[in-house]
Amino acid sequence: MIFTTKRFFIFIPCFIAFFIIVGSAFADPVVSEGQPANGFARMKFTWSKPVPFLARIVGKQLTLSFGRPIDSDYTNLLRALSDYLEKPKVLNRGMTLVFPLKNEFGLNFNTRRNIVTVDLMDLQPKNKERRKVKPKKRGYYPVGVRTGRHKNYSRVVFDWDTKVPYSIKSKAGRLSIVFRKKGRISEKTLSSIAIKNINKIVGKVKDGTTRFYLDFVSSSKIQHFASGSKVIVDVFDTSVIKTALSKKLEKEVASPKQKITKNKPVTNKKKNKKETIVRVSNGIKTNSLFLNRDLKKNDKLVNPRYSNGDIGSLRPTTTNSQRVPKIFIGLSSARAQTPDLQSPGPRNSNALGKEVVIRLDWDEPVAAAVFRRAGALWIVFDKSKSFDTGQIKDQSNGLILSADQIAAPRGTFLRLSTLSGVNPSIRRDGFAWVVELKNQKMSAKQIIEPKLQRTTRSGPRIFLPMVQAGDPLPFHDASVGDNIVIVPIIPISNGINKRHVFPEFSILPSLQGMVVQPKVDDMRVRTTSKGVQIYSISKLALSSPDPKAAATAKIRTLSSVKRIFPSDVWREARRDGIKNFNDTKQKLMTRIALSRGENRQKARYALAQYLFGLNFSYELLGVLKRIKSGNSLVENTPEFRLLRGGANFMAGRYTEANQDLSHPTLDDTDEGRFWRAINKASLGNTQDAAPILKESGRIILSYPRPIKMRLGLLIADTAVRENDVDLATNYLQMTSEEEPTPKEVDQLALVEGKLQQLVGEFDLASEAWKSVAEGEYRPAIADALLRRVELELTSKKLKIKDAIKLLEEARFSWRGDDLELKLLWKLGRLYLQDEDYRRGLRTLRSAGSYFGTHPDAPKIAEDMSNAFVTLYLKDIADSMPPYQAIALYEEFKELTPAGEQGDVVIQKLADRLAQVDLLDKAARLLMQQVDFRLQGEEKARVGARLATIRLINKQPAMAADAITRSDETDIPPFLEGQRRQLLARAYIDQGFENRALSVLDKDESRYADLLRAEIYWKNRKWPQATKILFRLVQSTEAKPGEKLDQQQATFIMNLAVSMALGGDARGTDNLVSNYGSSMDKTLYKDAFRLIASRDSEGLIDANSVASKVKLVSNFTNFMARYNKSIKAGSLSSIN
Repeated sequence: MIFTTKRFFIFIPCFIAFFIIVGSAFADPVVSEGQPANGFARMKFTWSKPVPFLARIVGKQLTLSFGRPIDSDYTNLLRALSDYLEKPKVLNRGMTLVFPLKNEFGLNFNTRRNIVTVDLMDLQPKNKERRKVKPKKRGYYPVGVRTGRHKNYSRVVFDWDTKVPYSIKSKAGRLSIVFRKKGRISEKTLSSIAIKNINKIVGKVKDGTTRFYLDFVSSSKIQHFASGSKVIVDVFDTSVIKTALSKKLEKEVASPKQKITKNKPVTNKKKNKKETIVRVSNGIKTNSLFLNRDLKKNDKLVNPRYSNGDIGSLRPTTTNSQRVPKIFIGLSSARAQTPDLQSPGPRNSNALGKEVVIRLDWDEPVAAAVFRRAGALWIVFDKSKSFDTGQIKDQSNGLILSADQIAAPRGTFLRLSTLSGVNPSIRRDGFAWVVELKNQKMSAKQIIEPKLQRTTRSGPRIFLPMVQAGDPLPFHDASVGDNIVIVPIIPISNGINKRHVFPEFSILPSLQGMVVQPKVDDMRVRTTSKGVQIYSISKLALSSPDPKAAATAKIRTLSSVKRIFPSDVWREARRDGIKNFNDTKQKLMTRIALSRGENRQKARYALAQYLFGLNFSYELLGVLKRIKSGNSLVENTPEFRLLRGGANFMAGRYTEANQDLSHPTLDDTDEGRFWRAINKASLGNTQDAAPILKESGRIILSYPRPIKMRLGLLIADTAVRENDVDLATNYLQMTSEEEPTPKEVDQLALVEGKLQQLVGEFDLASEAWKSVAEGEYRPAIADALLRRVELELTSKKLKIKDAIKLLEEARFSWRGDDLELKLLWKLGRLYLQDEDYRRGLRTLRSAGSYFGTHPDAPKIAEDMSNAFVTLYLKDIADSMPPYQAIALYEEFKELTPAGEQGDVVIQKLADRLAQVDLLDKAARLLMQQVDFRLQGEEKARVGARLATIRLINKQPAMAADAITRSDETDIPPFLEGQRRQLLARAYIDQGFENRALSVLDKDESRYADLLRAEIYWKNRKWPQATKILFRLVQSTEAKPGEKLDQQQATFIMNLAVSMALGGDARGTDNLVSNYGSSMDKTLYKDAFRLIASRDSEGLIDANSVASKVKLVSNFTNFMARYNKSIKAGSLSSIN
């Protein structure tokens, strides 16, 4: 046949269409699930087998592309993720799903075997908070109401569990306080309050609010403020108000924008004294801090060992007098290593174009400090005054989320929470301070630089040139839990733009003034006319004021190194960084295009070196491929090998990198040996790598910042693993001063925590790792959290349940490498310690299945097996409900150990199940043993137990089957007899009496006689029954004329009936003669005389007697012992 071209092209689309139709008709059935979590939502697609997959977000649409058509019901997924996405469109013959998104989200996706997961990550923390799964409420929080009497005023404190918005109105001697949250009020507590100035307090819950009404002396002055979750109301005595008004009424001023109440300053200044007196307001006793030498006229001194409390009291910050060790990088204490000090609050794109001006009026010159700490913006003045923070917030155009004035012994402390990116700039108008808030960076215009002064009478100290500095203000920051010292300053925008870390203290970044974070109790901060001095009575342990210079200098002290590339190769990448990348790359590409011959190879090398310096590893590999295609011999040069090996290293391809970095051409250079060692360290061989890195690590000082940061971090981490504290400290300090990005800060803090743990500073290690949790580099977040959990569990600072909660949250931070394995392994063990065996075993099984080829997989399997055996061998499972115990066994029965130990596990579980009448489940376990696990005597023994359960469960046919299928030779006589009797019992219950008698043919035991007697009685074979019953009476050792027990009397009664019905008058006479007097003393007295009497012959109907006078319940007697053992949980004890 001739197949023309035309027909061929007609056939092709038909053929394709056929397979399109067939392919869509056979779409894979897929289970779709959705799960919202803390900060992200997870989509899960479970396929029947692995499928190629890709996800992307374009605009507000999520597109999922699969390698095969999908057939699924998305109802549950859409219901669970209704805040994230809408019903999808199905395209490309079922292989593409397009989900419309309800907001902008980040994207992460992964495949593991036949499961595809897609994570939509919240980009807006505000929405993240809204989507959190709220715990079930267990009633309203009980609002605590406390009162206290102070000099000149009475105080009422309302305690909540969290900060609650409130409003206050005062009218005609009644103060109304309305909290915008429901609470629980104790009427008994309120009715018992009796304090000066307040007549009574009444509370009620109404319209979703909690309201308190205070009846007070109408002439009293009211002052209120919030402190964390507390709201404080002060009612002043009338005499105090009159005195204050008479002296200062004419000086009261108020801004046109806000009402301001001015309080009398609480500090007294006395010149030319040896002491600075810190007075505490509200009538609390004054504390004096004495110096051991004279101060100059304008000197002020403060000891940060004391700080304000909630009511203005001074107290020590710590009781630990030990000094901080010399290792203190400080990355964990403040994430402000990066120069950008933007607000970390919730984002709001609508606020980006807004700005607000806050005017804070004063009637005298005051010094100010402005800084950010723990997410809050602080504005501090060295004089005291009360501001209307509610009005400040209300007039902020939405840029300020909350505003509070914090009580302090001296000065004014305002704490603001702003939207993300909103930061202040400051200016002054007369005595008033004007704060402008808008979307901007926070940076001081005049930078205050600390200077080291080594030779002074007070020892080494730090001096900061600050003209017109105010008094040092000690302050306890409750939101962070530590103490700081704040030095306000009058000149505008004089501050510190980066964090300075010293062993005994840190100087924090600020827009205005100075903030010191002390770490020892004897540190002193003193202001003079020329600036601020920071020193210690025990002398500061200060080295160079520039940590980077010190660390770098120590690294440079080593001898020069032999390089492959001269250091000036990286000049352009060092100078410009990434900012001019496109222009520089285009220039280098143009040079390649215009070059010929060897010059083109040189131009390509220049591009390769530039890409290497900026860590563009994948692009670099492409360029190197072109270089090799131009000259294959170049592959044997050290330059090419280093570039390609380094590119693979930076891309995480350590095995491929090792092939190039092990090349002999790199043997003779320090740079080649360094890269070979750093790759070994990444592969886990830190022991061999550490000496080389210590010797030649200084080579990274000439590298551009992106390469230097990564290599420096890895050197520091390797040094920690090999217990080289000095080397780790130097490289960590050096890299920390390279203006790290937020993600690099996370990695630095992670290594810092490892270093602090190495030197025994466990609290500092925990703080470092806690700071990582606030970052954004997900691998570091998961690693730090796991390390912190292990450390705090060891030190008993963390409960197991809290540790489990933290690790469960971290499971979604990072997946797919050794870190996930460690996390799952630890989490599974914690679940087992917490006696949550199902979750523990499931988690360990996930770790083992996800990382089945990992070297630690056998250890995980061993942990699972040990937990399983402990659960069932040490009677832990006995404390579980029976259904839970069997369900757990069925789910993890593959963990049942082989041999005797596994048999004991099954035996114990079967005993438990039979005890609570779960006979079918117990039988199923024993059947598995009989069929698959046991041989010989043990198989016969367990088969007898299985038959017993079947008989009790009224399954005689299955009982007979259990005996026959477990038949074995060479078993003990007792076991053989027991099995024979159980089989006979099974035949009797099925109506096969002849088979039963055949089985019992050679069995002369008492239990065999019971079974025979039952058969003969049932079939009215009285002579045979009489013979067996007579033998049973003899087995009871009943003696004529003696007292009979219940069993003896019952057997004799049954023998009498059998003889009477069988017409054995002679035997009956002998029975009466031997046992008549004894039977007269039993319950069977009348029945025995009636049946055994000759006068009753011919008057008794045999059928009636046989049915009414019951034989000894052979079934009951035969099976009673087994029932008793089973009810006691000892099925296995029957044989």
